[in-house]
Amino acid sequence: MTRWMLTLLALAALLGCEEERPPPTYRVTFIATSDGDPLAAVRVIADGTPLGDTGEDGTLGVTLQGREGQAVAVSAQCPQGHRAPEQLPLLTLRSFRGVDPTAADRGIEMTIACPPSDRIAAVVIRASGQPDLPVMMRGREVARTDESGVAHLMLTESPNTTFRVELDTTEREDLRPQNPGATFTLPDSNEIFLYDQPFQIQQRRRRRRRPRPAPMGPTLPMRIN
Repeated sequence: MTRWMLTLLALAALLGCEEERPPPTYRVTFIATSDGDPLAAVRVIADGTPLGDTGEDGTLGVTLQGREGQAVAVSAQCPQGHRAPEQLPLLTLRSFRGVDPTAADRGIEMTIACPPSDRIAAVVIRASGQPDLPVMMRGREVARTDESGVAHLMLTESPNTTFRVELDTTEREDLRPQNPGATFTLPDSNEIFLYDQPFQIQQRRRRRRRPRPAPMGPTLPMRIN
């Protein structure tokens, strides 16, 4: 057997060993949060395959196989009461290099945000010291001003919801303006709104009484000669 043939056989054996070598592994840690707090029970899916759910600390550690630099599509299913992110960035598999063993154990980190489905709106109504005024919303009474003319309202609404709050002055015809209101839009966060409504009290006009004519004395008959 010639030296040339031996070289070909050696190269073939070397290539065969490389093909049988499994792809490298990469440590990945997913971190699920809701408004910055850890969130459990978030299911993580990579390239259509479920990887598992986050724990009480909001994390899920997995080991993925693939090529160096390979992009992996990640999606998430958030628990009830939370919204899944519309689109997550691609996860790129890269070897982690670092001197911190704890960081090496966590490997590549990817954060998944699942914001709450609803937001809380707190509305403080100040009605210029006018007590017992009904606070109306969507056609129904939701609160009343107290003795100091203040009312508090707590709402749970979807983000970007627009709502209107009105003060019912039907029983107070002397107040101006009549039935005023304010419109608010709830952002994608819990919010406190202040509705400060000034009022003027209109004095009722008194009707002027016409003076009564003075009583006339008895009419004497006139005598004409």
